[in-house]
Amino acid sequence: MLGGRMSLEQLGGNKRFLEGLIRDRVVAQEAARLGLAASDAEVAEKIAAVTNSSAVVGNERYMESITARYGNIEKFEQSVRDSIAQRETQSLYNRQRESSDQKCRMTISARIQSST
Repeated sequence: MLGGRMSLEQLGGNKRFLEGLIRDRVVAQEAARLGLAASDAEVAEKIAAVTNSSAVVGNERYMESITARYGNIEKFEQSVRDSIAQRETQSLYNRQRESSDQKCRMTISARIQSST
């Protein structure tokens, strides 16, 4: 039964892939709306961290590798920019949620104390 080849579609991969693309685009738009877009310096720093050296930017081997994976340097840099924006957006929402949770706990605690 499992010995045959299964396609990505049979495993639900097409749907997950599409949902991931949609999620990434929505998060990128929300980050832009909130002013959380990554700066050129942040992108360069992240690329340097990923490649373990800022000297590889502009290097022919680096450019060939990125082009083979992403199609071109601009697409790669945009994916890095989107990744940073996604991280910042998630961090912002997490902080807001924690703040809201904390306010709820304080309100409940105050109500409990006032009712005793």
